[in-house]
Amino acid sequence: MVRVGLITTCGSFSGNTCLARRVKGYLEGIDNVEECVLLPHSDAELMKGLESYCKGKNISKLIGIHSYRSGKWLKDCSIPYCLILGGTDATIFLSKDEDTLSVMRTAINRASFLISFADWMVEAVTETLGDISCPIHYIPQSVDHIPDVLPKCPEAVASIMRKKCFCLVAGIRPVKDILFLVDTMDRWHGNDAEVQLLIVGEVRDGTYASEVKSRLDSSPSSQIIDPLPQVEQTTHALMRIDLSNLPFSRFIPFSCSCFH
Repeated sequence: MVRVGLITTCGSFSGNTCLARRVKGYLEGIDNVEECVLLPHSDAELMKGLESYCKGKNISKLIGIHSYRSGKWLKDCSIPYCLILGGTDATIFLSKDEDTLSVMRTAINRASFLISFADWMVEAVTETLGDISCPIHYIPQSVDHIPDVLPKCPEAVASIMRKKCFCLVAGIRPVKDILFLVDTMDRWHGNDAEVQLLIVGEVRDGTYASEVKSRLDSSPSSQIIDPLPQVEQTTHALMRIDLSNLPFSRFIPFSCSCFH
């Protein structure tokens, strides 16, 4: 039986947290996997002693989410690992200094393999870092519209469900460029009053969040709600909701990665 360590962000509301839970659930459903242990890359003391920790816990394989955030701890690790390419690897860290790029390049090329959700992410990485020597596996992300959990929708959600609703699930921070999207949706709403944008997200940058909320006060098309609990009433379930009186194609869920 194999024990796997998964290095990730362990915040309450983040795409990485949801991804880590899905990966953990999948791996622990495999016969020869005893356990998948979540390891927060923000725990510097744990990461500095990663190999010793893993040997003590009989962890023989590692997975890192993000080629920089996890890769900086894995690149010199003797334990076999794979990396899952993160969106911010391609949109943020590739524009950083050479030290950051060197970490990413080394971590990726020393990995057993790389997992990417989209070809544009790999294209961005190779354009900046050069050819990738490890095997690449593409696993597209999607949303199943046949839900196993039906959330109780907040009133703010229910009020616009009968319209042409776009749902953006994203942390409220500058990299997501929510204000650009709101301006675009307002223009579209001017031509079709049924077009609406629902933003579901945790505040990750207080200054930017204040700017967003001020802008939304005057937006006819867009509104924002806090993150939904991720256990019984998950945001992912909201995106999979079966709209009984509406063709599913009129409720369109997406993440910011759709814009790249």
